[in-house]
This record gives sequence, structure tokens and C-alpha cells, in this order.
Amino acid sequence: MSHLSHWLRRVYILGEGLLFDEIIAHMLASDSNLRLIRRVYMEDAGFLTDVSWLHPEVILLNGIERFTCTRMLALLFQISLATDLRVITISLKNNDINIFASGPDE
Repeated sequence: MSHLSHWLRRVYILGEGLLFDEIIAHMLASDSNLRLIRRVYMEDAGFLTDVSWLHPEVILLNGIERFTCTRMLALLFQISLATDLRVITISLKNNDINIFASGPDE
């Protein structure tokens, strides 16, 4: 992996429990520097509690139907997060991938 591998430790994957989530997790599992935390979205409060407790460096949002990535990003702004957090949103509806970063540029 690149020079970023020193900080890519905890990757929180939030999805809907679909095959797409499994494929993403399987691809990332080949990197031994990553600790994958996979969750199926149930409700906003649980998501915020999970993220606050686990302090991931990367949050991967696989937005499909039950939540929108825009809403999840708005929720994340409500809590104190790591200074170098990366949020990656993936949409199957329109094949968009967006990357949001907070903290110093790498």
C-alpha cells in the first residue's frame, strides 16, 4: 500500500447487508494493515454511537435505499471525529464515488 498505510487502520463499512457490501469488504480484506468494521445500517443513533466508540480513520458509506450518504455526512458533523478522518461514499444508483477528508492534506 502507499505511504498512507500508516494511518489506515480502522475502516468502518456501513451498508445495507447486500452482496455489494460483501464484495467491498472482501477486496479490502486482502490488506493486512486494515481492520474492517462492517455494519448494516439500522438507525441513525446506532451509527453515531458506533462511530463515536470505534473512532475509525476511514468511513465507507455504501448508500442504496435506506439511508442517503448526504444525510449520513450531516450526522457525522454532529459528533467529534478524528482530525484526519476520510469518508468515502459509494452509490450504486449512479456509480458515484466521493471522498471527503478532514485534517491535514496528505
